[in-house]
Amino acid sequence: MRRVLAGLGEPGRTIELRRIVVSAQYRGVGLGRSLPRAGVGRCYRRHGARRVWLDVRTRNLKARTLYRSEGFQPVTREFVTDNATVAGGEPDPDLIVMLHSKHVS
Repeated sequence: MRRVLAGLGEPGRTIELRRIVVSAQYRGVGLGRSLPRAGVGRCYRRHGARRVWLDVRTRNLKARTLYRSEGFQPVTREFVTDNATVAGGEPDPDLIVMLHSKHVS
């Protein structure tokens, strides 16, 4: 799980859930929901996260809908970290940043 989590040692306890891709042969069996759910749970329980964020392609409506149903909300990049930008550099206009916090259901 460490490979899909970033920011574990950063102040502010905001952890990034990096891309999870389910190969075609395993789609339709619930992995798309259970993998991010497990990652978010681990961020809170094991790593003491306050918030968890991810990015998703704007055209990936299925993933965006799934993440919303799991409590993620779209936000501006600046909202995610105290450092004002996510992952540095210029934002990718094809990505939407979504944030999950313990206060979001």
